[in-house]
Parts: sequence; structure tokens; C-alpha cells
Amino acid sequence: SSGINAEWPLRPGGGLCDGKFDCLDFSDECNDRCRKEIIESTFLKVFAWTAGIFATFLNAIIIFKNGRRLRASETFPSILNTTLIVIIALGDFIQGLYLITIAYIDTQYKNSGKYCENQFEWLTSGACSAIGCISTIASQLSPRP
Repeated sequence: SSGINAEWPLRPGGGLCDGKFDCLDFSDECNDRCRKEIIESTFLKVFAWTAGIFATFLNAIIIFKNGRRLRASETFPSILNTTLIVIIALGDFIQGLYLITIAYIDTQYKNSGKYCENQFEWLTSGACSAIGCISTIASQLSPRP
């Protein structure tokens, strides 16, 4: 016996919405009461969209303006400072794209209501791995305190 039931009732010690899949059909975790999502908090959903849009838009402006300034730079300190500003802005721009992507995917799963059933497939997908790599690259481009 694997300790997992094919259907109700739950195995002893199991419960609804406890983060542990006790039923093979996931009905203990994937139901109307549990509402599993990528971004669970409404505040964080709004923040992800807002921060992502602002970070992407404003850092695109910084990259564009400093890219033009870099071409006009003639001294080494000016070139170095401008290059560092562009690198930091590029990291923040990429992080903004990451936030927008995660918020968008969360919206798609929320509209379909199928994140819980597809959680394993999403977490092991190439798309999830790719945006995880993008986030890691972005964090490496930005300075640490």
C-alpha cells in the first residue's frame, strides 16, 4: 500500500488543503476550497504587474539614454560609469520582464482554474526553467547590498 487513496476518504492523518496530496485524483488539494495559484496574494499579484511594468518601461528609457551617452563618451571614467549604469539597468529590465511573465502565467492559470492539477507539469516545464534562468541572470546583473 502506497498510503495514497484513489478517492475519498482521506488516509489517516490526511486533510484538505494541507499541501500534501493524499488522493490520487488530487481532490483533497485541487478543489474550490483550496484555490492553489502561482501568486496567492492579491496584493502580490498587483505588485508583480505594477513593479514589472514600471521596471521594464523605466529601465528601457535608462538603457536607451545611457546607450546614446556611452557612444559620446570620450574618457575612461565616463565610459566605465555609463557602462555600469547600463548593466544595472539591464538587470532590472530583465527582472521586470520576469515579473510580468510570472504575473501573466498566473493570470492564465487563474482563468483556467487548472494550476493545481498542472502544478508538477508547470514546475518541471522548459518555460518555468527558462524564466528561472532569466531571473537568476537578472539578479546577477544587479548590485547586492
